[in-house]
Amino acid sequence: MPVVALTFTRLFLGGGSGHSDELDDHIGQSLARIKVIAERGTLAG
Repeated sequence: MPVVALTFTRLFLGGGSGHSDELDDHIGQSLARIKVIAERGTLAG
């Protein structure tokens, strides 16, 4: 999970160039994927 946190931190820090809507969409999709993967991992475990 620390790697994911670093990635999101970089995305947020790099998001001040007028692409915030696009960035929000990207983060939303990434979080949705992570959530699905986490749920599958829990079920599989």
